[in-house]
Amino acid sequence: MRVIGLIIGLLLNSCNLISHKHFTAYKKEPFDSSSAQLRIDGIYFMKPFRDVAHEPPHFFFLFFDGSIAPGLGSGISVVSDIHFWENPDKYLKRLNLRFDYKGHYFVRSKEISMQIFEINPGSFYAINTLELRGTVVNDSSIILTKGYCEWCPGTYLNYGKDGTVKFDQLEYKFYKTKVRPDSSDIWFKKKSWYKKGVWNRK
Repeated sequence: MRVIGLIIGLLLNSCNLISHKHFTAYKKEPFDSSSAQLRIDGIYFMKPFRDVAHEPPHFFFLFFDGSIAPGLGSGISVVSDIHFWENPDKYLKRLNLRFDYKGHYFVRSKEISMQIFEINPGSFYAINTLELRGTVVNDSSIILTKGYCEWCPGTYLNYGKDGTVKFDQLEYKFYKTKVRPDSSDIWFKKKSWYKKGVWNRK
């Protein structure tokens, strides 16, 4: 009976388990001497807007320490996503900025890599990491082209058998705004493994 109880307990607890095995971007400095210039004092929003079911995100915020707060706009703002560029201020003022699935990014030359946490339903680890890659076009424009994920094949995410997916030139444009989430409140920054491995650890 104790064994059965232990198994049931493990299954129930797995609903909250998080895997950071593939989360390594936080160990790298977000920019080095080769990195393309990139503005990070605002929001990057998909333009033209496309209706994406899960990943990649509709928008994301980048921070100086390399952390990233992405989000799917649907249901987060009372202003329709497709109308973002008509009145960004109105959208941002009505935006719910409490996102759970944050991550880290780094830029090398013109290539940008983002590793973000995503829900992994039905698996032992309920939350796991996927990676998005793309190109920095200029200091106000990013194009995402590929995604990499070892656990995604066979899930609701549209990744192939090799764990990759190609995006159809998803462009994100920068909009300067003071409306930004608090990056110091990101959940993994409180974890000991993060504090020991982060690139700017003291």
